[in-house]
Amino acid sequence: MSGPTQLSRAQRERVTGHTDDLTRAAVADIESRHAWYAALTASERSYVALMAHAGVANFVDWLGGETPTEAAGAAVFEAAPRELTRSITLRQTLELIRSVVDVIEARAADIVGEQWAPAIREAMLRYSREVAFRAAHIYADAAEQRGAWDARLEGLVVDAILRGDADDAMTSRAAALGWGATSRVAVIAASPPNPLSGTVIDPAYVLDLVHRNANRHGLHVLAAVQAGLLIMLIGETDDALRDAAILGVDVGEGPIVVGPTVPHLFAAGRSARAAISGHAAAAAW
Repeated sequence: MSGPTQLSRAQRERVTGHTDDLTRAAVADIESRHAWYAALTASERSYVALMAHAGVANFVDWLGGETPTEAAGAAVFEAAPRELTRSITLRQTLELIRSVVDVIEARAADIVGEQWAPAIREAMLRYSREVAFRAAHIYADAAEQRGAWDARLEGLVVDAILRGDADDAMTSRAAALGWGATSRVAVIAASPPNPLSGTVIDPAYVLDLVHRNANRHGLHVLAAVQAGLLIMLIGETDDALRDAAILGVDVGEGPIVVGPTVPHLFAAGRSARAAISGHAAAAAW
């Protein structure tokens, strides 16, 4: 779908001539309304300004019917690197879009006159909707990528603890997961859930269950499926048995064995060995 055809070429050219003014006004609006902008680095602020300029410029191209709506929405974010999603949240990006929308709507009458101002405002609503959809898509992709990377880090940390390799690499990975200074750690060993008898266990499904339950109860948990066992590390625990009972709703049939609580992550190997040994011995018991 192209831009609105009721605007004449002369009117679109008038909007084009105000591109730089509108961009400066949008950036000034962002700076005055949102404290998060001042907290950004100089390079991040420059990327925000580029996005604001791209938003205005692509709106003008779209008005002329030169750019499809979907492509115009995507082009706004081509000026900034994907890494910017780590510095600017989706909410802040939407606030950026709102600032551009508000500025163009406020100045529409001055640019094209009162008669055609409603057409500009209606066009901006349609255009900004596509930009907002594109922003949501980009942030959803980024969240999925971060989730996959965090799951890999989590598995590496648990594996290092089970193997007794508490080295600098494990420390760095644990810190990236927010476990750098975690104390009062206990390890739980249990059988992973298997919803359908005879089916292959999906570790991603199992870990999603564990983390959802842990988040609901405010528990600090790392987990992995290793050698047919579900291994869960609880951090900052005051009662490991109580926390294990909470997490136990998402494990499979069989014993749930809790290792001793240790002072920090580096000592978690001792708790893990006790929990795994206890789980192996529980069948005889």
